[in-house]
Amino acid sequence: MKNTSTSQYRLAVVIFFFINGFLYANCTGRLPELKGFFGVSNSTLGTMLFMTAIGALVAMPLTGWLTTRYSSGKLTVWTGLLFCCAVPLIPLSDNTQIGRVFFFTTGSSPAPWTLP
Repeated sequence: MKNTSTSQYRLAVVIFFFINGFLYANCTGRLPELKGFFGVSNSTLGTMLFMTAIGALVAMPLTGWLTTRYSSGKLTVWTGLLFCCAVPLIPLSDNTQIGRVFFFTTGSSPAPWTLP
């Protein structure tokens, strides 16, 4: 007989990784559109995308501290909502600086999902 709490955790992990992959794939497929929308060169778009990696690096140590302070379940739900809100806002930003902030948020918000 299966333990229901274990199967619920597995389902939650599957759902969050599906959301993560779906939104990243959607955003990655639209990079040429984003480049044209912002009117930037390849190097500027690369620095904007690099903000995703910087966001992840900044969020990893913070995630450990936040997980001990709050429960991992609450942290996962709140960062999941933040991630789902940040990705659609990238093409709605009107300049590259705001776009970089949204890319940073997109990189930092899934950190609680990827840490063991």
